Amino acid sequence: MFRLKPSEYPTSEATAEENVPKNRCPNVVAGDIHRPHLNPRPDYESDYVNAVYVDGHRKQNTFFVTQMPLPDTRVDLWRLVEDYECIAIVMLNELQPEDESAPNYWPVDDDSMSIGPFTINKTSCDENDGIITTDLDVTSHVTTESPLKVKHIRVVDWPNTQALPTNSETLLRVFQNLMKWRKQNDDKPILVHCWCGEMRCGMFCCLANVWEKMNEEHEVDVFNVVRQIRMNRPEFLVDEDQYKFMYQFAKDFLESESTYANFQ
Repeated sequence: MFRLKPSEYPTSEATAEENVPKNRCPNVVAGDIHRPHLNPRPDYESDYVNAVYVDGHRKQNTFFVTQMPLPDTRVDLWRLVEDYECIAIVMLNELQPEDESAPNYWPVDDDSMSIGPFTINKTSCDENDGIITTDLDVTSHVTTESPLKVKHIRVVDWPNTQALPTNSETLLRVFQNLMKWRKQNDDKPILVHCWCGEMRCGMFCCLANVWEKMNEEHEVDVFNVVRQIRMNRPEFLVDEDQYKFMYQFAKDFLESESTYANFQ
């Protein structure tokens, strides 16, 4: 597996004294080179959030990868969404209501909630085959912009106890839905998070890029996709089983496309 030397991934901002409490997992932090900077605003002057950007198959900074926010960093997640006009949030970890370090950052049981200067309104919610999609309107008391339309997508059939996705079909549907949503919104970025912002997010971004390349160019290039993504966060993919799953995903997709074509 391709590895980075520590000197190639400096983390001076993430390890600064004032930012250490913002990192859920001490060993998974934002590198100085690949981290997005938040816009300062009244009461929120820090520009740090534990997130990194990841390029898509064709477009730079297609994804912003972050952790499940802590109680005091929920506002930073919404700052990130607003500052970079993210049109969707993909959640890859399960809800853990008993864990006080992981309160909800969007209205799950209610129709609306406020976090810092943001009001998040739920306009619809749909559950279908392992995916819960919630449409949100996000407004800020500080800015005068019209509400942001954000889709919140929870992948619920990937239990926290499993290192690998339950199946590839669920993720394939997520990729297809996201592609449609991006085309309708000028290819604006997607925010992706898991518990620490590491392996699940790395799997998701790699599979999305592998799928898009196969879809457009009919080529499979897992190795270079993984190599490029791990430049932004070395912890993204560290397991041989993840690598094998991606090749199996590519094989399943190509076989399904071939089967479909035979019936045309």
